[in-house]
Amino acid sequence: KRISGEDLDGMGGERVNRDTAIDIDKNIKEYVDTLPVNKSTYYIIIASGAGASGSLIGPLLTKALLSKKANVVTVVAGDSSNILNINNTINTIATYQKIVTTKGPSEAALSMIFYNNTVDGNTTPATEKLVNNRIYKMVVIMAMACSGHIQNIDHQDMNYFFRASNYRSLDIDPGLYTIGVS
Repeated sequence: KRISGEDLDGMGGERVNRDTAIDIDKNIKEYVDTLPVNKSTYYIIIASGAGASGSLIGPLLTKALLSKKANVVTVVAGDSSNILNINNTINTIATYQKIVTTKGPSEAALSMIFYNNTVDGNTTPATEKLVNNRIYKMVVIMAMACSGHIQNIDHQDMNYFFRASNYRSLDIDPGLYTIGVS
């Protein structure tokens, strides 16, 4: 059974009910209120997309941060090993899309980096270890780019990358955009 609501879809299994999802959402909002939001603070949200807690917490955390106009990039690890995981991954991605295209404070252009725990490319088998290594390398690259210590990349460049829809001159519609970091 999946938790579905006005703005969320995720966290499969019998152990969770709608009240639990609402409590998680409330706790996330309270936590995000304690975090700094400024032009030189960047958030990389890494979450599973194949069901379970990451499929609920990732989108809710992203929504709360976007609502505060934070610099956010999401990393989703999906799974195509069976129909349930495929459907969960699709529904999780759709939830992110709904968050950023629904009129309101979280409306934005959101960059998403997607990895599949099952297939690398079209046919090459992947493993969680391979995907975890790729995510780790991507986080290192992003940390270096956001550090302010690379001569030709400053915070303004990274703000365009993280919050492109804030810049009217770019004319980027709110939505979910996939990016690659290598």
